[in-house]
Amino acid sequence: MKKLFTALFITIITSNTSLFTWGQIGHRVVGDIAQKYLDPIVLKKVNTLLEGRDLAMVSNWCDHIKSFKKHDHTFWWHFVNVEDGKRYSEVTHNKNGDIVEAIQRFSKQLANDKLSFQKRHEALKWLVHLLGDIHQPLHVGYAKDQGGNLISVKWFGKKSNLHAVWDEGIINHQELSYTELSKLINFTNVEQLKKLQNSDVNVWLNEGMKLRKRVYDLKSKELSYAYQAHNVEFLNSQLLKAGIRLAGLLNKVLK
Repeated sequence: MKKLFTALFITIITSNTSLFTWGQIGHRVVGDIAQKYLDPIVLKKVNTLLEGRDLAMVSNWCDHIKSFKKHDHTFWWHFVNVEDGKRYSEVTHNKNGDIVEAIQRFSKQLANDKLSFQKRHEALKWLVHLLGDIHQPLHVGYAKDQGGNLISVKWFGKKSNLHAVWDEGIINHQELSYTELSKLINFTNVEQLKKLQNSDVNVWLNEGMKLRKRVYDLKSKELSYAYQAHNVEFLNSQLLKAGIRLAGLLNKVLK
């Protein structure tokens, strides 16, 4: 029965690509911003590992491969559930891995130049994607509602769920391409840059756990202009953080 439930859960979630991931635009924004903060030497290494592609163009690869059964096990790497009042070290960890474990694992693989080109190539693509995911607060949401997927809402009159609103709804309603959105939000200073990059996955996780309270604060299940206006700058700031921190991680790992 447990195996059947797990199989059904994966089938339901992966049947909708907007679930458990920023939408394509969000991930590309993260990659585009990160590209601009890479050290020149690191940028050359990234170009080699990605065979000329930039970070934005590979940022959604991890979602695309979920369509193939052989990649079913990667589903668990996009999120983690830590209940209120608990620390990551205190919860039972999924034997299949989670987003915290995956970021740590792929960071080590990317840093190891003795591994095969393909191994490091894929590790880099995973990091580009997962740094985006962990900055979406519902990727460190609650198991009881599957990170907001079970919270039904209406988004500008159409049936949706809370997770989808935060993955794509608020981003898409800005009606900007990923390059336009990246240009709009990419403003920082040296002090902020250093502060954001002087952190690790545990900081990002704990930050997400605190921020999710805002996401779950619903005055109504009918969400539209007021909800968009209240949250759009906050969401955009998360995309900016993710991009800056991704660049910081790659600059350390590939230096």
